[in-house]
Amino acid sequence: MRTFSRRRRMRFAGPLAGAGIVAAAATGWFWYANGADAAPSRDDGPGVSELASHSPAPVPEVVLRGAARAKERDAVPSAPDAAAPATSALGAGGGEASLAPRAGSAGARPRGSLGAPASVRGLDEGDDPPALQVALEETTAAKPAPAQADAPRPPAANGRVAAASKRFEGGDAIGARAELNRMLSMSTAPAEQRELRAALARIADETLFSERRYNNDPLTDLYTIESGDLLVRVGAKFDVPHDILMTMNNIRDARAIRAGQRIKVPRGPFHLRISKSEFRMDVYLQDTYVRSYPVGLGAEQGTPEGTWTVKERLENPTYFPPASAAAKRIIAPNDPANPLGERWIGLKGIAGGAVGREGYGIHGTIEPQSIGKAASLGCVRMHNPDVAFVYALVAPGKSHVTIVP
Repeated sequence: MRTFSRRRRMRFAGPLAGAGIVAAAATGWFWYANGADAAPSRDDGPGVSELASHSPAPVPEVVLRGAARAKERDAVPSAPDAAAPATSALGAGGGEASLAPRAGSAGARPRGSLGAPASVRGLDEGDDPPALQVALEETTAAKPAPAQADAPRPPAANGRVAAASKRFEGGDAIGARAELNRMLSMSTAPAEQRELRAALARIADETLFSERRYNNDPLTDLYTIESGDLLVRVGAKFDVPHDILMTMNNIRDARAIRAGQRIKVPRGPFHLRISKSEFRMDVYLQDTYVRSYPVGLGAEQGTPEGTWTVKERLENPTYFPPASAAAKRIIAPNDPANPLGERWIGLKGIAGGAVGREGYGIHGTIEPQSIGKAASLGCVRMHNPDVAFVYALVAPGKSHVTIVP
């Protein structure tokens, strides 16, 4: 083995070190000349190893429910909606608008909120945050929006209301509801009426808008799904839309029901009563109070009093201005300027001052500040989450709306 002297080793070390410096300089110039394409950095996005180590982000539940709702709507259209006419002509009495279903609506996405889940009320009322509101609007099992006109209150100051409420706390929910509802029908004191409505709304959340079943409840029943059943047909048997069956039973996809499955159903129909002087809508199941919502009404007594029947239900309606409107522009469903919001409940007058009136309806709004005021052209305005839930309750041809002074 040949051994190099110290002098010879030093002679070779110099050139080798110089070659290393030249190679390093060449490499640096290569990265500089090619930039981010040659050397991805964290600022430009994760490299391959980072992508491989990250699991996909979970899909938000509201989006999953939205996809299920879209499939259900395309495959199982409700009978009342399918029968709705292409347009709703403005009646001689005026009204806020005439409506038409949006062309190609089966594959389109609505502008805003669903069915009215309780969590929706955390949003700014009347606003339409595009991403979240779209997902929420497309949910298949909406929870009831809280009763805005009668928010939860401190313990009852009225002795009779407190005594009846104790029956509910003691486990007799059905008896307490019957007693409180009887008291409400007879009460003439506004303060007591508010307490009664608040108590009854709390009981409705427990007995009606939950999956819990009370054996002695005359307002609900258990239905066993049969082979070939469609949820929309089950709802029709009980005079309610299938939407509320999905809410009550936490059903995300109407096509997922199976033979032998038992579901809770309300014994409909639901009805609405609107007090013009108090700008309040009361919801009833048969003759039992359920909850209340604030509303906006027609300016200069433009909302006719009397009894109406629900004629049609439309999601994401097109706005056709009435003859009395200053602006004659037709506004598409997804246009932020559409004054109808995301739901239209068309009405037909059948008694009192409403006889023969058409073109009026209950709908959402893009002007939440108008709720509680007489500001519309005659229709009943609601906050978008509120009208979405009411929409899920009322059945065309079955539900009535009574408007009183």
